[in-house]
Amino acid sequence: MIEKKNLSDQQLNQILRQTSLETLDQYIRQYTEPETKLSVSDYLTRIILHKGLRKKVVISRSGVSENLGYKLLNGTKTTTDRDKIIGLCIGAGMSVDQTNRALTMARLGVLFCRSARDAVLTVGLQSGISSVIEMNELLGSRGFRLLNLHESKEGRNE
Repeated sequence: MIEKKNLSDQQLNQILRQTSLETLDQYIRQYTEPETKLSVSDYLTRIILHKGLRKKVVISRSGVSENLGYKLLNGTKTTTDRDKIIGLCIGAGMSVDQTNRALTMARLGVLFCRSARDAVLTVGLQSGISSVIEMNELLGSRGFRLLNLHESKEGRNE
């Protein structure tokens, strides 16, 4: 039996696609966690800790201001700015699946395969880009709007 903590979201999705109604209960027992209302800040923090990263490093690579970055990660502020969540995901070196989960938790939609800009972001994440500077170079080289993380649209209180 493979432990769930040793499997990536991609591997679990592959197992789930092969799960039938007959084996659904086994999948739930073996691979899922109890249903809890996990916030996007809790999820991002969990990923950061699992990867052995420091919040300061993630925020620095994310392009989000230090003040706002800590508030978003601590859950004292939320944002409706999709680029800020994407920036934190990039800074944490998250996968496409992990980024999409964070975006979904923040109710900001997933990276959409039919959107050219989202396609660039997806391939950048798949390629291991873990700094907004690198991602913006990739976006800019293709003529797309950069991740602008220093606008005044910094979020709202919960």
